[in-house]
Amino acid sequence: MSNTGTPPVIPAEFRQYNSYEEDPKYQTKLTIIWTSVFAAYALHYVYRLAKEARVRGRSAFGLSAKGDGYDVVPKQGELKSKRKGVLYMTWSMARAVLYWTVPGIGLDFGQLLLISAYFAAVITNMTVNAPLMSNSNRPGFIAVSLLPPLYLLSALPISLNFLHRWTGRLMLLSALLHGALWIRNHLQYGLPILGQQKETSGVAALAVLGLVGLSSVRIVRRKMWEGFWFLHVLLTTAFFITLCYHTIYARPWIYPPLAFFGFSLVVRILRVKFADAVLVKVDQQMTLIHVPYIPSTLPGQHINLTVFHPSRYIFESHPVSVITAAPHISCITSHSGGMTLGVRAVGGWSRAVNSWAGEGASLSLSPVHSMDEKGKGKGKGKEEEQLATPVHVLLSPAPGSSAKIDIGEFESVLLVAGGSGATWCISLLDDIVGRIVRRGREGGERTRRIEVVWCVKSFGSIHWFAPLLADIAHAALSCTTLSVHITVYVTCLCNPEAVPPIPNCDVLAVPRPDLYKLVLDMCIPPSSSPSATKETAHAKEHANCDLEEDAASIDSAEEEALGLPSSKLPWVGYGGGLALCACGPESMVREARNAGARVGMGAVGRRIGGVEVCVEGYEI
Repeated sequence: MSNTGTPPVIPAEFRQYNSYEEDPKYQTKLTIIWTSVFAAYALHYVYRLAKEARVRGRSAFGLSAKGDGYDVVPKQGELKSKRKGVLYMTWSMARAVLYWTVPGIGLDFGQLLLISAYFAAVITNMTVNAPLMSNSNRPGFIAVSLLPPLYLLSALPISLNFLHRWTGRLMLLSALLHGALWIRNHLQYGLPILGQQKETSGVAALAVLGLVGLSSVRIVRRKMWEGFWFLHVLLTTAFFITLCYHTIYARPWIYPPLAFFGFSLVVRILRVKFADAVLVKVDQQMTLIHVPYIPSTLPGQHINLTVFHPSRYIFESHPVSVITAAPHISCITSHSGGMTLGVRAVGGWSRAVNSWAGEGASLSLSPVHSMDEKGKGKGKGKEEEQLATPVHVLLSPAPGSSAKIDIGEFESVLLVAGGSGATWCISLLDDIVGRIVRRGREGGERTRRIEVVWCVKSFGSIHWFAPLLADIAHAALSCTTLSVHITVYVTCLCNPEAVPPIPNCDVLAVPRPDLYKLVLDMCIPPSSSPSATKETAHAKEHANCDLEEDAASIDSAEEEALGLPSSKLPWVGYGGGLALCACGPESMVREARNAGARVGMGAVGRRIGGVEVCVEGYEI
């Protein structure tokens, strides 16, 4: 046979596009991008865990902490102020921009930047060198490659729900683009859309994925959580089945999601704890759940709670906030040992828990400390009778179940709560006061003043946590290097005689305060201070125009009328930093983020040592 030479090479522009060879390369590129970002975040999370373990200890099961049960003799000497470093303050000002929150979206600027970068990576890998009009396989390949991060984000023990939701939306967008272009091509060339197994299973997979997206919208999650969860499990299982029938290229990508899902189940089983508990019915709107034999928890932690009661809610599990700090740290004596949870009766399950608590017998609970005219304790008053029911519960730590910052690193702390959001803030307050008073600042805590702002609709709501706040306030009175003040804003004028006495607490019947003014007031010296004139003038001189006007508008009369913290707390100077922690409805959380960003970006925020924001919103 004669040698015909080297076969001709087809020029690149005339080659037929082979999607089954080229598109998997872009799946790999997208996977490398998100795994690199996740690895960086994982390192940061491990560093935070190590830091928490050094301060208070942390168990792998999430429901215990170190502690020998003995109090450390506190040092009552003068606490020297330590200024934040220049690099930290510069970074804090730059990071303050990321706190800005857009109304209606529920995401701050930092989260929007991350999601925008995520979108850009997906769209780029979906469209680069892809003839989408003639071959729409690339979006399908990209949609399949998003399955691993989708399940990983849902299985993590940290709260990244916003990324989980947006990954699902990106996956749905990619699948819709793939299906729409494919249907267009079939209509253009007169080919049947249904009939063959590949086409039929593909349409079925797209329809199931669309139902997953529709059943996951916010209003469904909020109004019909049980239905959302049932449909989520059922439809995602159906999607996996139809996807495997649709393409053989899906199988390598469905194994990691199954592994992540199985791993999350194993971890949840290992972290589950059965315990005895007592349901205490405070009133028709609040139920306290005391678990006496759990070792301890972390500040701001949430617990998935299942209450075993013969009803249709017996298998339901809901995240609730832990109110008390670890037993070896907590200053609360009303409920000694274990932990206390708070459940607001707003839904079917929570109302049922409140009703179950009312089925028990009367229980004598520790009352609020009585006060004299000068606000000093005179001992405890009469014991109060409340209904209590013993039950069995199932507990497991919820994702993102602790505060993201250590407020002990800041000299000034502002805790803002709306309604039942006080459970989260009281946990932080109990933890930091206990670490200072009972543990003698053994972890190097620098906090010197704390302002607690609680907004409620009625005076009767103060009784929910009055004994707990009274215990913490009394403990703070014994420390000369710590000042704690509580301000309760009641937005509805009803039954003002129902205000319980709490040390260093003011109750004001005014609308919800302007959080920006509260944050700004924590950053400037009080106008009644001897050094106020010089320092306030110096602050205004270096502040921007907006801060100048606002700082000038806060006079001593307004401080008293609005209950601003500067009129109640001592001034500790500049440079120690401010921690702003807020928990409440979405509007309050957004306002707190924007207030922290506005002050933190200015000269006043720089002089105070930076403003760190940590929020927890009512969101599903």
